[in-house]
Amino acid sequence: MRTPVGLILAAMVLSGACQKTPPARQNLSHESTAGSAAGMPVTPPSEPTSKKTTVTPPVTPVASALPVVPPSPPPTAPATDPACVPAPDGATSAKMYPWPRRAAAYESWCARFPAPAGYARQPAAVGTYAHWLRHLPALPVGTSVKDYQGNTLFSATVMTVSVIDLDVGKEDLQQCMDTIMRLRGEYHWSTGAADRVKFRYAGGLYFGFSDWQQGLRPEKVGGRTRLMPKAGASSGRKSFQKYLRFMYAMTGTAHNTQELPETAATIQPGDFFIEPSPSVQVLGHALIVLDVAVNAKGQIKAVIAQGYTPARDLHLLKAPDGSAWFTLDPSAPVTFPSWGNPFAWTQLMRFRN
Repeated sequence: MRTPVGLILAAMVLSGACQKTPPARQNLSHESTAGSAAGMPVTPPSEPTSKKTTVTPPVTPVASALPVVPPSPPPTAPATDPACVPAPDGATSAKMYPWPRRAAAYESWCARFPAPAGYARQPAAVGTYAHWLRHLPALPVGTSVKDYQGNTLFSATVMTVSVIDLDVGKEDLQQCMDTIMRLRGEYHWSTGAADRVKFRYAGGLYFGFSDWQQGLRPEKVGGRTRLMPKAGASSGRKSFQKYLRFMYAMTGTAHNTQELPETAATIQPGDFFIEPSPSVQVLGHALIVLDVAVNAKGQIKAVIAQGYTPARDLHLLKAPDGSAWFTLDPSAPVTFPSWGNPFAWTQLMRFRN
């Protein structure tokens, strides 16, 4: 049977989402207010609007008085990164990334951001998670970050270098950790290994898509969570999407800290930095490593992406130098522009499945 939407939304109180409102470094969730406690959605915080100023149009000089200026050369396209080619063709990309997309044509984000000078991307064979992440479809250059209601998020856009063409849905569910689970789940789906998709239910046992298809659902029995037959068997893409939606509501940053710990020496695409929610009132955040490049000295740079609260487009964050590549120092905590708390290297995780 289908899980009532009200139950799922109410369960989001436990999901450990990733809202954060300046100036506090970790902040109250809109899900912890009186409205959400009653199972009702609460209006997400609004983004700042752009300031409007009156602009006086310039005076156009007489044509004969205009100086002769040679045309500017066209902008130089970024050099092709050998790790980004060949990119999947249109038909292959449709199988790799089977969700509804907004862009008219497929373009891999990788081609826009070659590895920094002196660095080389980690090898990523076709069929691996690293290769799949590297060629995620990008929305056109200049696309703004939008939330699940289609609102432009100005503060998110200014710290973004590219937006991934990944649908968000019409509910405030696919937030930070949820987006990372979505990517891992979609990868397994695209490789025909959907039975490998499983995540921790509320921080406890693993609950996978194979269990969901059999009609099993988590339930408290004698103080322990067990998988019980609660629904009819199901399969296919729609069933997969329902499973993911259920997991978005029932798990989050507080529940995904027991995955495999990684280090700077072992970091690879697909790993994620996670700060768990310490309470219902103070929530956490998670960001995913989309790509890694290393130089001859072993120095590390990485492309970092995130979802956020309210649910929004997956977007690549802008590094301090304006590029997509963050310098990661193994001897120091890592800070990203969207989250004030530094991440320790002990907060780097990798999914077991």
